[in-house]
Amino acid sequence: TSPLIESVVRTVGIDDDEPNTEGGFGARFSHLGDGFDYAVAVQRGVGTLPYFTYNLDRNLVEVKYLRSTTVSADAGMEALGGTLKLEAAWNSDTPVTRADGTFDTTESVAWGVALELFPGDGDARLNLQVMGNYLLNAPSVLDRDQMLTLNGSLEWPFANNDWRARVRFNVGLDMTDLYFNPELTYTGFNNHEIYVDLHQ
Repeated sequence: TSPLIESVVRTVGIDDDEPNTEGGFGARFSHLGDGFDYAVAVQRGVGTLPYFTYNLDRNLVEVKYLRSTTVSADAGMEALGGTLKLEAAWNSDTPVTRADGTFDTTESVAWGVALELFPGDGDARLNLQVMGNYLLNAPSVLDRDQMLTLNGSLEWPFANNDWRARVRFNVGLDMTDLYFNPELTYTGFNNHEIYVDLHQ
């Protein structure tokens, strides 16, 4: 960041009056096999997450929901003592902010590999994921042009399923980034849960 960017973030208003419910279209083909499933998909639609960009003429941070074409594939199989899942997607219009502060779009690729296990064939469930996101042919931008993370969760019910312990985490593999979330939940009430958790 720079002092100018920090000043903009702290002081200017936000215009979030941007349509985010426009429709789209897509097609998906999937095949369920004996121990191996796969699918391919093509879709054109509005992204679900907003992107914030600074409009110098209006002196406002504007929210944008971009329309993008996505081509993706995923597969799942039994491997490594659990369920292995592979996913990859190409996006035609990923929002970025150039180094000079102007808004632009570029192509990007995202991928993920996940492994779900039930250690000891018990009730505990372990989910591990490695995920990457890369901007393709991007100009000099303020955004992260690549991201590589390891994340996952461990969930363990105990005491006749009246209690549940869970830990979620996210670790940046390409830069320092750490999130840790332990949680303890009492589920013994009908239709209610009481929990305490920590976000670090």
